[in-house]
Amino acid sequence: MSEDNINIHNRPNRSYELVDYDPDWSSRFNEIATNIAPLFGDNLISIEHVGSTAVPGMIAKPTIDVSVAVKDLTTVVSLYEAMKQLGFISLGDFIQQDEPEEYFVLNGNSVDDRLANVHVMQIGNPEIEEMITVRDFLRSNKDAARDYVEQKKLLMKQYGQNDYNAYSKNKRSFLEQLKTDARNWKSRQ
Repeated sequence: MSEDNINIHNRPNRSYELVDYDPDWSSRFNEIATNIAPLFGDNLISIEHVGSTAVPGMIAKPTIDVSVAVKDLTTVVSLYEAMKQLGFISLGDFIQQDEPEEYFVLNGNSVDDRLANVHVMQIGNPEIEEMITVRDFLRSNKDAARDYVEQKKLLMKQYGQNDYNAYSKNKRSFLEQLKTDARNWKSRQ
């Protein structure tokens, strides 16, 4: 198997698409947040729209990324059935970052038609702040947003729409620099 076709964090490869910014993404996030917030009750700290669909003008996979901060991550397993009733599939700690999370997906007609990713993390997980900082940086810095759009287009042209793992893997170094730039920007605010 070539390096470009490897699974990332045991993710099966899938097709994907990048589309122009859709102003309806904000209302889709609001609908998701409204539906899931009551499930978390007093454990909920915040729900944020993150990722490229949260940045006006950004091309993106038409998948709403949601960051949910909770007081106690261990209690989230009790929500699997309730999330399932809303159409979400639990993938547990699927992303496998340094700190654990509970990861839920909402698919459309197929697994290639991902409508939403919900990342539930315990307060104090640095990934929460990083997602928000990158979003805010891209909203505030048109040059960085333009560069990210160009990087996405380049990778899609290079790897096509049927190899999401190669697209994602080869975007990592750009994203690491973007995260560093976002942290530096935030420290100057």
